[in-house]
Amino acid sequence: MELGAKIVERGTDPTEGFELASAYAQADPDVFFLNDATDPDLPAGPATIGCEIVDQLPEVDRIYVPMGDTALIRGLASAVRHLANKKVRIIGVQAERAPAYGLSWKRGEAVSTETCDTIADGLATRTTDADNVREIRELVDEVRLVSEDEMLRAIRHLLFEGTGRG
Repeated sequence: MELGAKIVERGTDPTEGFELASAYAQADPDVFFLNDATDPDLPAGPATIGCEIVDQLPEVDRIYVPMGDTALIRGLASAVRHLANKKVRIIGVQAERAPAYGLSWKRGEAVSTETCDTIADGLATRTTDADNVREIRELVDEVRLVSEDEMLRAIRHLLFEGTGRG
């Protein structure tokens, strides 16, 4: 706010927010809109996570990755596929109440859903990008949909039990 920013809340979910922000940026040539779901350079950042996993856990045989707009899983999986000497299974995890990319991965085509009503706002996608679907089909071995209750139990477990890695 100190720099003159103005917060405008519109839309009912992240997809609608992206659409509104994109339209705003297109109307003003001085505004840059970074859509992390479609920016071709963005997965390079999450790829560093894959590099760290392979470096710190050379015996890893599977990695579970939250899957929202797919930038994280595309970057991480790409790095792991490039670096790992053995086959590491990449498993995408998506909220069952926001399954657009999970359905797309399974069907092999871009699928949209009517809603993405989930507590996991980072996984809340209802539209997909065909190029992202193609990439996750090449990089991801399996996609699992998880319920709201399963996510809450996992959060509770991590909060009270930790990761077990000291």
